[in-house]
Amino acid sequence: MVAPVSLKKVAFITGSSRGLGRAMALRLAKEGVAIIVSAANSDEAGKKVVEEIRAIDGEAIFCRCNVRDRDAVKKAVAAGIDAFGPINILINNAGWMVPLPFEQNDEAYWDRVLDTKIRGSLYTVHAVLPSMKECGWGKIINITGDAGRVGLTNGVVHTGAQGALQSMTKSWARELAKYGIRVNAVSPGPIESEQQKDVFATGGSQISNEINIGMFGVGKPDDIAAAVAFFVRNEADHITGQILSVNGGRAFPS
Repeated sequence: MVAPVSLKKVAFITGSSRGLGRAMALRLAKEGVAIIVSAANSDEAGKKVVEEIRAIDGEAIFCRCNVRDRDAVKKAVAAGIDAFGPINILINNAGWMVPLPFEQNDEAYWDRVLDTKIRGSLYTVHAVLPSMKECGWGKIINITGDAGRVGLTNGVVHTGAQGALQSMTKSWARELAKYGIRVNAVSPGPIESEQQKDVFATGGSQISNEINIGMFGVGKPDDIAAAVAFFVRNEADHITGQILSVNGGRAFPS
């Protein structure tokens, strides 16, 4: 099933007030997609992204949404539908990581990592699925990470969550194809962003050196946004269940 020419493309992007999420929102808005910007606690930053999108004649609203809160996800999705109509593009970008040796982990740490990336993605897909079925077409793009494919020191739970979401991507692709929904993942390597700086600052030289390896160096948020935009386009309708590494040659995971 190919998206009808008349179909209004509406994207819900989690964690889109800064960094990779902001870059994705701006890139898709330039391609005519209406954007629901969301973030857990960055109202001012999120509203600024909306202003940036409107300044380029795009459509956008901001919804505060902590993806670990299922009711908040439902409310944000409902607000997006009220504003633009059915949501047919979902980008699961939200995540949280503080590098920490496994023996120093506690249950609260595990819960925050897993609830943000795994439960958050479960909540968002479940919430937007009726909209995508209504459209008869949809794109789900999960932002994972190559650490989930090759491992990372001081990141056991983080990499486990990334790897799990990659497996979920493939299962969703199989199950949702009958509704015209394609599901893929973009798997970044090291990227210049505020989030990455936070990782470096908290993880010390061990993790900084480990994740910075790459033949073409550290990427930029726009590199990830370009990959996401590719999957969103109708030209990518024959692609589903795939994981695209965008890592500057850091690793060649199979």
